[in-house]
Amino acid sequence: MYQVGLTGGIAAGKSTVVQRLHRVHGLRVVDADHLARQVVAPGTDGLAQVVQAFGPEVVAADGTMNRQVVGEKIFNNPEARSMLEGIIHPRIQAARDRIIASASERVLIHDIPLLIETQMQDQFDEIVVVHCPAVIRVQRLINDRGMRAQEAWQRINAQISDDERLQAADTVIDNTKGIAELNAQTDALAKRLLQY
Repeated sequence: MYQVGLTGGIAAGKSTVVQRLHRVHGLRVVDADHLARQVVAPGTDGLAQVVQAFGPEVVAADGTMNRQVVGEKIFNNPEARSMLEGIIHPRIQAARDRIIASASERVLIHDIPLLIETQMQDQFDEIVVVHCPAVIRVQRLINDRGMRAQEAWQRINAQISDDERLQAADTVIDNTKGIAELNAQTDALAKRLLQY
């Protein structure tokens, strides 16, 4: 099985690439964000551990983990962030391992926003980075998500630099020239991967 780790900074266009790889080309995608929500779903030991570490206020009225409250607790607190990652990341990894063990596909795409930050590069045959310069991503966050410029820059600066991400890349998809060009690069990647 050929395993691809796909990542990119916030608002770089990673989701657009992932959706096209799956919907248009039929490639199977393992979504790390989806797994992250599953491992802290109501009734899980993951959620119980988060509550034990951060208090009952991290549970929303509907019983789910309140990601905003948790985000506020860890945003400028590396120790708290590390504690949360210690709870969630091993559970995500175990869920990914189960998917890999049962998968019949020749190629798996792993959509992992923090792939480089969590130093998972060695787990994949190829690292694909969807790239777009920070100044364009800030504009997208302002226009598409209604963020203030300061908040957008904070989100971008909380992640690793573009240079660090690009250094880890085996393949770069450049998302600076519009959707048609992005789709063309995505289609070329899919065509190559489907040959495995």
